[in-house]
Amino acid sequence: MEERIVLVSFFLLFIVKKKQVAPATRARSKQEKQPVRKFPNTDMVYHFHPIGFVNHMKLIYGGGNGLGVCYGEARVRAFMRMLRIGEGTKDEKGYERIVGGTHFSDHGKDFSGHPNVKVYISSIEDYSYAAGAYQITQKNWNDTPFVNWRKKKGLSDFSPESQDKYCLYLLADKKKSLDLIKQGDITEAIRKCRKEWASLPGSGHGQREENLFEILAEYTKYYKEELNGITTLKMPWGTAKQLGYDCCSDDDNDTSCGKENIDLSNRVPWMSQFNKDEAGNREGCFRTSKKLLMKSGLPDSSGKNINPILIVTEDSEAKTISINNQNAIKGIEYIDSELEKGNPVLVGLHYNFTFKKNTDKTTDHFFIIKGRGCENNKRYFSFYEVGTNYGDKGIHPMNKLFLEEDNTLRGTSKYKPSHKYIVSQVRKN
Repeated sequence: MEERIVLVSFFLLFIVKKKQVAPATRARSKQEKQPVRKFPNTDMVYHFHPIGFVNHMKLIYGGGNGLGVCYGEARVRAFMRMLRIGEGTKDEKGYERIVGGTHFSDHGKDFSGHPNVKVYISSIEDYSYAAGAYQITQKNWNDTPFVNWRKKKGLSDFSPESQDKYCLYLLADKKKSLDLIKQGDITEAIRKCRKEWASLPGSGHGQREENLFEILAEYTKYYKEELNGITTLKMPWGTAKQLGYDCCSDDDNDTSCGKENIDLSNRVPWMSQFNKDEAGNREGCFRTSKKLLMKSGLPDSSGKNINPILIVTEDSEAKTISINNQNAIKGIEYIDSELEKGNPVLVGLHYNFTFKKNTDKTTDHFFIIKGRGCENNKRYFSFYEVGTNYGDKGIHPMNKLFLEEDNTLRGTSKYKPSHKYIVSQVRKN
């Protein structure tokens, strides 16, 4: 670990040194532009943030959240980017877009203040002044609490970075949804915000609304990008804290269980078992979980039913289970060893006595474990729930399996807490 951190530090020092000496060797001409970095086949510009890079390195080499990664802020930033999808402003030019599709320059406007351009919207048979990446209205702009907030923060312009900050204000102070977002309750946050942004599902404004599952899928993609230091936002990481919004207080920083925290969210994708390949098949949890292993870079043999570690056996007649304690310990040791290598692990779950289709006649469901942590001096393992279409619930931070005194892993998912999971088997990579 020490050697890896030194390498990262050397890399960052090299970047700083290069930036310091470059002006002395050759001044950049006025005509020469900075290189534009775009996502493939799009006009969306991405920005590399050193803080995001360092966080990414910390995630790769262990240390979890105890080393400073703020997952709450990543969720807030991903939510902000998600808002721009339905508003038609997710591209780089979105910061200067007027409702209806024109741009500031088309009306002789700049970023010195809200453009205050009046546009007739036929779908609502009314006028709108919405502008910028978050389509901030003139009514919001002139709202006394918002005016006072801008004065207090020393903000007066309508620059792209300021627009991002204004979105934070609307989420936190007006819609009171920031806590929901940083805790991962994205569906509930959407419900609270849908009267502010008409494109959100269920807004009822008479305008085109986004599909809930589609924008949740985009949110999960943006969340992973933010964890990896990739963003289309203009405000730097840490801005929320500078503005007085604590996005990190609910992050798990407890390291008192003797094992360092690990979270592989930055490299392990999420997918619903109700994806297009499994359309109409309500029993695709294993195949979907196996796909997630492969998308994480593991070989095709990973997760197969080859010498699994069998932990629980059910007696469906008596409706009881028996536990192989020795295998339970082996299962924990195996999961720990794989997570420390940066690999997720596929596990089987038992939660009822009616499903008999799996070979052990005990396992009712499958998903992948992608992290570990400590809560109130009790170890837990975090997982992705594939048995839902709701992306925010699939990756919810409350999806946890706790290590009990009998060495079993037990817990529930945010999507369906009535399912009391116990890990019945561990599949090897």
